Amino acid sequence: MKLFYMNQGGHGNWGALRYSDFDILCLAENKILKSGFKMDWYSKDSLPTMSIQSQATQGRVINAVNDLDVNVQTVRPIIKFSITHLALNVVFVHLKSANKNQASEAINIAVTHVKSYYSHKPILWIGDFNRLDTDAGPLRHLAGFEILYEGGGQARWNLDRAYLTGTWGYQPKVQVGTVAAGDNGHVGIIVHL
Repeated sequence: MKLFYMNQGGHGNWGALRYSDFDILCLAENKILKSGFKMDWYSKDSLPTMSIQSQATQGRVINAVNDLDVNVQTVRPIIKFSITHLALNVVFVHLKSANKNQASEAINIAVTHVKSYYSHKPILWIGDFNRLDTDAGPLRHLAGFEILYEGGGQARWNLDRAYLTGTWGYQPKVQVGTVAAGDNGHVGIIVHL
């Protein structure tokens, strides 16, 4: 199963991307339904928006969608979901805040939730981490923490990141690439689960 993440804000030419190559799309700043996909979730009360889509022909691909942080509204949702038929969770992050303290507070809340309910379960953390500390902040202290990718973005901020926590029975493969003219230097991250 292949998951694709990208922040698609700005004026990027995303038509060149073959979405059909992927099973799950985690798109920050985009809720346009891609051809051949169904909308599993999108943020209704935050701007910019984010969406999770899966191939329409595959039936139910994700479940148990919930927001790990409803307190720090300026940071946008941090969405946890499970992948049906795979014993793993994904936390899709869009820390759309220029405030480092608010970004860190939001991730702290999510980490506290994970420690309470999912401490050793395999979790892929993926998305736009914006102003979170470059050392991954509180995620670094979760069991099984591993960096899959940190990069994208401009200046000194690694905007686009992917981390693993918990106990994994295998090593997911990662591919990263620039897609068209991504604004703020965003890149696309593909994770083979």
